[in-house]
Amino acid sequence: MLNLHPMMDPARSKDFWLLILATNSNPNGDPQDDGKPRNLDDTDHGWVSGVSVKRKGRDFAQLFHEQLLAVPQGGIKSEIRGKSADMESYVATHWDARLFGGVPLKLKGDRTLGHAPITISAMNESLTPVEIYDFPITCAAGEKADEKDGEAGEGLRANMGEVSVVRHGLYLVQGTYTAARGIRNGVSPDDLRILFDSLFACWDHSQSAARPHVTLHAAFVATHSGVRRNENTTVARRRVQVSHPDEAHSIDDYTIKFDTEGSPQMDFHIFDDTTNGFNPAETV
Repeated sequence: MLNLHPMMDPARSKDFWLLILATNSNPNGDPQDDGKPRNLDDTDHGWVSGVSVKRKGRDFAQLFHEQLLAVPQGGIKSEIRGKSADMESYVATHWDARLFGGVPLKLKGDRTLGHAPITISAMNESLTPVEIYDFPITCAAGEKADEKDGEAGEGLRANMGEVSVVRHGLYLVQGTYTAARGIRNGVSPDDLRILFDSLFACWDHSQSAARPHVTLHAAFVATHSGVRRNENTTVARRRVQVSHPDEAHSIDDYTIKFDTEGSPQMDFHIFDDTTNGFNPAETV
């Protein structure tokens, strides 16, 4: 057996960051605002939810890696009893239950799966303010007109709608893998290989009319030397260094650096926008 790739080692904790580029797209609609791109009123920064990131990763893992999910595409939650043996069996057979814990499960009884090995920040902000552009659309199929819309109600009336997109936004998605929780849940090297491949590649397989250009621009993974972290999350976050003007209009407005110095016990891996997921050939 080849040496285990550091990113695939379940006994080593990790921090990871994804830089997600959105151009003329809605990266994550707000259901409380008619599906418009999420943004913060005080700063005009956009943001994407951790739930939406995990959903895209789950869908990719199911489609391309044929993983059995606790929450399959379509969002119907699985239901299990609250007995320890039932949950252990469920975790052993469901990829997202091992990695994302009990959140996606509807549990009966007072037992839970505990905290998840993988956490992704609930709010992942754009690095600069975003401009949201709204424009109307019509549905060619239309609907039957009533009398007030035409003579004797004859003919069709076009349905009107609206699409909202972000003209440009670079979003920083932050995640962690806690090895102690992963060991408890039986996370395997292959689980982690599928996780990173899914989180890296899912963006180019989740397009829609309102989301045609949302893609991974770069990713950075910092792997600690063991179960315990070598540095806390605040220090680790400082390794992602992005400079930019107050307003950015294209990816060329950013200077991105990932700091890999100062901690010889750790391993660092950088992926850019030419990476087509995580290469399984680099694992065991």
